[in-house]
Amino acid sequence: MRSLPLTSPDDQNHVSFARTAPYLRAALLLGSGGGFALASILTLTPLSGIPLGTWWAALVQTHGHLQLFGWAGLFVVGVALYFLPRLRGAPLAWPALLPWVLGVLISSLILRFLSQPLLVVTGWFLWALLLVLSGVLEALALPAILLMLVHTTLRRSVSTSTLEGIHSIAPFILSAFVGLALAGILNLFNCMTALASNGLVPAMGDEANITLGLFGFLVPVALAMSTRMLPLYARIQPFPTQLVRVLALAYFAGVICWLLGIFFPLFPASDAPSNATPTTDHCSCSRPGNASGAYEAS
Repeated sequence: MRSLPLTSPDDQNHVSFARTAPYLRAALLLGSGGGFALASILTLTPLSGIPLGTWWAALVQTHGHLQLFGWAGLFVVGVALYFLPRLRGAPLAWPALLPWVLGVLISSLILRFLSQPLLVVTGWFLWALLLVLSGVLEALALPAILLMLVHTTLRRSVSTSTLEGIHSIAPFILSAFVGLALAGILNLFNCMTALASNGLVPAMGDEANITLGLFGFLVPVALAMSTRMLPLYARIQPFPTQLVRVLALAYFAGVICWLLGIFFPLFPASDAPSNATPTTDHCSCSRPGNASGAYEAS
């Protein structure tokens, strides 16, 4: 039985955990102070009898984005920036960018948290400008993370065993961070199109963004780490690299087909059966089965 080492034995040149720990702290603060607070508001307002409208729909979209890219996304990124270079056996590229990328990403999420609901409520141009700015900042930060990890992967490894270890999960990891970068770029487009929809992101763009963030980033990273860790802790043979690559190809082919189905639906929402879209006195789902939970005021 042969099991690949967990990380590189040479730990001297790697960034310390103190350099990536702020990503984890920021994720917890954004999740508890922003995402969970919005979740409480979204839960209590229907129970209190307050009329629901576009402001509530904006909170739904803001909450989903903050939890996906702020809480879960930042947490996974922080762990990846610490762990993946060690698995690769090469120091993280451009470590001086770590605080800058974090600052830009936090700024974008806070601006999104404030600007989208206030734009829907007030319609002020300032909030529209800040909403677009949040998209610009996120479109800069998320691709920067991808570039840091790609440049790290291209560096020479100090150990052939660690090189073999990263190769076994490279398709999942690389595709996951490509998905994260694309989600950042798509979010900028969504923020711009929201200006023409009174501050609400169109359901198609919102659903595609959440699909990229959840199934294009978080799930593949979880699959890659499971593929790597299970043989180590269960003391079994590593999964065959070719099998993992085939599974990664099949998985991301499915994600691409899913995204194509969102942007080019075979059955538009207007042609769907009337019972596919439940309605209430206040709001109705903008698309049947919309993963984003976005709503339009009736």
